[in-house]
Amino acid sequence: MRSGVKLKGWLSLYLIEEFAGNEKQWSDFVDFPSTDHTLNPHFTFYHKWNWGEHLRSTASETGNQFMRIGVLHVPENGVKKLVGVANCVCAPLRVGGQKYWYIPRGICMEYTDPSVVKDVYEQVKRFFKDTGCALVRFDPNLVVSTNATDEPEVTAHESDLAAVGAIRQLGTQSAAVWPQVERVWIAEIQSAGEDQEKRQLEWLKEHGMRKRLVSQLRKAGREGVQFSVSSEEEDLEQFLRMLNALDERKGGIGKHLDEYYRKQFKLMKTDGTEVLIKAEYQGQVLAMAFMTVFGAEASYLHGASSEEFRNLVGPQFMHFSFMNWLSENMPSVKYYNFWGVISEQMHQKGHPGSGYSGFKRNFGGYEVNYVRAQEFVFKPMSRIVNFFVDKLWAYKNREALGF
Repeated sequence: MRSGVKLKGWLSLYLIEEFAGNEKQWSDFVDFPSTDHTLNPHFTFYHKWNWGEHLRSTASETGNQFMRIGVLHVPENGVKKLVGVANCVCAPLRVGGQKYWYIPRGICMEYTDPSVVKDVYEQVKRFFKDTGCALVRFDPNLVVSTNATDEPEVTAHESDLAAVGAIRQLGTQSAAVWPQVERVWIAEIQSAGEDQEKRQLEWLKEHGMRKRLVSQLRKAGREGVQFSVSSEEEDLEQFLRMLNALDERKGGIGKHLDEYYRKQFKLMKTDGTEVLIKAEYQGQVLAMAFMTVFGAEASYLHGASSEEFRNLVGPQFMHFSFMNWLSENMPSVKYYNFWGVISEQMHQKGHPGSGYSGFKRNFGGYEVNYVRAQEFVFKPMSRIVNFFVDKLWAYKNREALGF
């Protein structure tokens, strides 16, 4: 299957095809883009080959469909060049029997030129319309608002807004729900070198770290809380036991089955994209977290902690220690993404998600809001019915979704 159209004023062509290449060709594009990852946040772990294998596995188990697509640029000389890729999953809508395609974090590509963004997503629309689905949903991590004040983040935000505008010109509609986190909390990792830990703490304090947490972190270090990074299976099993205990204590946190995490971790740990971090005290595990590290960003996916020694702030010490570890061992990582938080307004209203959100905000940092998932709709009636069903589902799961 392919889709393409000539660009106005140019003898060039963008095509979208089912990806027919191999893992090396895919990974050479995703893992080593032409632009430095610090300037290219739209290449994410969701675009990696092994994440696609994870999606393929879960799709097979649920009777859904998986597909990889490639975006090809064909210039005047006719030599095709790969300029974008995406992992895609087809699943049924909640009601009505129709299916939709979903592209996690959108097309993996450069988003700096709005005209190119518009042309590529026009081909996304054409390509998936030909599949007979009711709609195609995608959620590139394009920033629509942030309270960051540093120049690089502000400039990137302006570029992302132009890309969002280009996509919306094609007639997209905002989805009722967001498959991935939409509002995240970011801390910046300070460069390695002399007094790195001190400089990291100062940055966090300057960006709103809770004063009491500063002294608590220092106390945890004095008391001998230990930190480690692992990719061992036995540590994954320890994490799953803690996650299941948390799920039981909270009466359900929306977790997957254990095998989902085992399969994902087995695939993603091979090149260090996923790791486990841990805080221990006197041989007892205080906290563990499931992290991804890709490009310039480390992301906090899942976490669990013990009810013991809460005064030693094991979870907070673990994350702070990992920031310092990344600075020393993976200097290309510049951002620590705590993932989903609820808005300040929802905190004031006593939202059920205030606990986990406050935990993240208390570190200090800034808020980043991505564009709501967008949809190209091909069967409007099916979409209308499912929009309201999705809204109801989202309301019932508002704590996990963070709104």
